[in-house]
Amino acid sequence: MSEEIKEVVAEIFIEVFEWDTLPPVESIDQSTISNWDSMKQLSLVTAIESEFEIAFSLDTAIAITSFNKAVEAVVAHLA
Repeated sequence: MSEEIKEVVAEIFIEVFEWDTLPPVESIDQSTISNWDSMKQLSLVTAIESEFEIAFSLDTAIAITSFNKAVEAVVAHLA
């Protein structure tokens, strides 16, 4: 995975979840982030799409349930 993509996605996660710093990426998962609700999901997907000027399918947007899956979705879309 591109380090540049990871850095940009990290900045998006920090902004959407209103964190001061990024927690360890392996711990960023929908099941472990208490305020990751449907609105945060929508905000996250929209911010990623806007930043990379891409549009995910509904299935891909729903499948973004962790930091790593978000990066993988961007990489796959840009490939």
